[in-house]
Amino acid sequence: MCVPHLHKSPANPHSRTENSPHLLPYGLETVLFGIDARRPVLTKSQQAYADVRRAIIRRALPAHTALEESFLLQHFPYGRTPLREALKRLAHERLLAWPPHQAPSIRDIGLYEIQHLYAMRRLLENEIAVLAAKRATVEDIDRMDSLQSLLVQASNAGHVYEAVELDFALHAAISSATQNRFLAEASNHLNVQSLRMWYYAQSQLGVAGIHRSHTDLVTAIREHDPEGALALSISHIKSSLDRQQAILKPNDAF
Repeated sequence: MCVPHLHKSPANPHSRTENSPHLLPYGLETVLFGIDARRPVLTKSQQAYADVRRAIIRRALPAHTALEESFLLQHFPYGRTPLREALKRLAHERLLAWPPHQAPSIRDIGLYEIQHLYAMRRLLENEIAVLAAKRATVEDIDRMDSLQSLLVQASNAGHVYEAVELDFALHAAISSATQNRFLAEASNHLNVQSLRMWYYAQSQLGVAGIHRSHTDLVTAIREHDPEGALALSISHIKSSLDRQQAILKPNDAF
């Protein structure tokens, strides 16, 4: 399998300077690792995780790809230990299946499962929107505003992967604002499984403007308007499913 440039990020105005080449555009080191964006460099394990995750979400590594050690060493500029640590985290997030005594492989989501996934999104995210509108603190809203601003910049610039990661982070910030960690963890787990679908839809249909429904939802939460937040959440999930159905083919898997 030829998978060129798996560890390269696209040039954009938010990339770091050559003196700190391993930090990520749009502050994604904070999104992925919760670390201070001013930190000089990421660890090798963090770099490896970010690069392999990016390749999975962008489908440069398709579903069912076996991540043999020799394959990873050939295509990613890291040693065995950082790569193994990266795979452990990706398996914990259930982006990988890792049976005993076998190489890990990339999980898939079949076409028939997408309706099930969106049914769960409706159950979780509509409740999350209502609770966030009722319970969000000033700090929660500041975090949402920061992520929303970055999402606007990334989507307007056409940086699809970064916009998708920021979309995920914004959903995570909204779920955190419910002050219910179990609800937040369930939502985050579900949305990690959605990342490849989100990327595929945005890369096919365009990423410009995807931030608008998020902007409205954050506004409703800021204004502590649970009814408005619920209506916007319902509309947002329907729009997301419509975009998936517009491009999916019978044999697609994620």
